[in-house]
Amino acid sequence: MWLYKIIWCLVRLPWRLLFPVRIIGKRNLPKQGGVVLVSSHRGLADPLHAGFGLSRKLHFLGKHEIFKKAGIFAGVLRYLGGIPLDRANPGISTIKTCVSVLKEGKVLLLYPEGTRNRTADPLLPLKSGMSLFALMAKVPVVPMYQMSRARLLRRNYLVVGSPMDFSAYYGKKPDEALLGELDEAVRSRMLELKALIPEKFAAKERVRLEAEAAAYIKKKSA
Repeated sequence: MWLYKIIWCLVRLPWRLLFPVRIIGKRNLPKQGGVVLVSSHRGLADPLHAGFGLSRKLHFLGKHEIFKKAGIFAGVLRYLGGIPLDRANPGISTIKTCVSVLKEGKVLLLYPEGTRNRTADPLLPLKSGMSLFALMAKVPVVPMYQMSRARLLRRNYLVVGSPMDFSAYYGKKPDEALLGELDEAVRSRMLELKALIPEKFAAKERVRLEAEAAAYIKKKSA
């Protein structure tokens, strides 16, 4: 853990200077205990944006292809909190690892959209799983919203919401209906957080996101 803290301290300052971010509601993330931190997803650097913005070490799921391509650095990714995930065939071992992380009192960062949002919509449809982890480990869910990807020398905002307590559902069968209800509650809370981003910034970002989305669609259809 001491090595992680050294790396965090050395890299955090230059990262925050190059990719400035303002955290709204930072104190809403519990200082201790397991937490499922659920966020919107705009860019590859999102875990770094959150990791250097918040005070607790974050464990996050990453595409297993990234770990394969990383070679000898795959171990470094794991040390920094990365957990490989095969999105096409998520195995039981991945679920067990995530639940173990939570039961050990750590923070599990999830991007339930399943991929980067390249559209102008505030959120893509969420994939199931986040509520299941919270129920299995008996920990709260903390919603977070990030409107934009990290961009060099451009301010960004992360909005952290208050913890969502699902203890009333502990012991109940986590069927599709229950998980769908809880996932929808998290989605609604995430969209509420978007409203806390300053309107001047949000208005500019909407224009930029619409332009980027149109360019991406054009590129795909070419």
